[in-house]
Amino acid sequence: MPTREPATGRARLILLIEKPNSRGRIIRTTYFLRFLSSDPQIGAPAWRLTKTDGSVSYDVILLPTGAECTCADATFRRQNEEVPCKHVRACKAAGLLR
Repeated sequence: MPTREPATGRARLILLIEKPNSRGRIIRTTYFLRFLSSDPQIGAPAWRLTKTDGSVSYDVILLPTGAECTCADATFRRQNEEVPCKHVRACKAAGLLR
């Protein structure tokens, strides 16, 4: 959902990820998204997802071998299974990685 920052007039893209916890309650995490310049020979597009409270950021990039994320879950999943992390899944669902 794009929003406009009043002070700067720049557009900001917000990604909301909803996921059930172990008790079945929906957990909502909101991220600001920023497009990152990347070398197209390495991969593109690339996005920085930053939690709205600024506590953490993750980078997601589409490589020729598939999408990758810098979060710990993506590192673990890459070693153990082929299911992408929630950040990659959300970017794909939003049409940001094609």
